Amino acid sequence: MSARDLPTRSTVTRDDLIQRLITDGAKRSDAVRMVTVIVETLSEVLMTGEGLQIRSFGGFSVVNKRSRPVRNPRTGEPIVLSARRTVTFRPSAGLRARMTAKLCCAEWRQV
Repeated sequence: MSARDLPTRSTVTRDDLIQRLITDGAKRSDAVRMVTVIVETLSEVLMTGEGLQIRSFGGFSVVNKRSRPVRNPRTGEPIVLSARRTVTFRPSAGLRARMTAKLCCAEWRQV
């Protein structure tokens, strides 16, 4: 996906991905099915607790967080935050380099 194909808002949605596949020649029904299969597969892998690596993009991993005491910011009352699992993303070196190069070029153009 190139910068010209991205929407002007800050978040790319599922429909944006589908539209990009359609502009690349896929039928709408095929594009919807492709995006759905990818999202469902990613979700299933992460729900099992496994990590997921996509070369030249990055990796997703599941982190188990322990329960911990915190304070309610409104009342100051101490409460216990329950244990939970969360997903983290770590971009690949290539993606970080491309993002840094894009940022540097954008800053340079504004000067």
